[in-house]
Amino acid sequence: MSVGSGSTNARTERPLRAVVVALTSAMIASACSGSTLPHSVSSGSAVIYGRVTNNAGAPVVGAVLQASAYEASCAAPGNVVVGSGVDMVGTDASGAYRQRVVAIHSVSMCVVITVTPPPQSMLGAATASTAVVFKPSATPPYDSARVDIVLH
Repeated sequence: MSVGSGSTNARTERPLRAVVVALTSAMIASACSGSTLPHSVSSGSAVIYGRVTNNAGAPVVGAVLQASAYEASCAAPGNVVVGSGVDMVGTDASGAYRQRVVAIHSVSMCVVITVTPPPQSMLGAATASTAVVFKPSATPPYDSARVDIVLH
């Protein structure tokens, strides 16, 4: 399917678009309600946790984190997001955070964590990644991975 060309087959594009819209709507509704994706979608969950510190090792209080899950390796070009954190989370007084990530599959995936420092700090944003196994959302406990991040 090429954008802008006259060769796009509208009959195959509309059903595909409907599936993408339905899955995206289910993920958004799930995140807003605090529940998991419908079990028929075969969703999976994992927990990412850790600490955010500065160069000196001091906790960064109030940093905001968001996680995204990718099916392929984090380095794969054109990688597609298939899951995300249930909501954005902030770090506490010790710089600690914990985020549940929901994806549309129950397999091992790469999770990328994006950290935005508090507005009053002079620190820069950062990203980190890890591999984690997404287990069916209906069967906790979930697999987890610790990711400690240093902001510069």
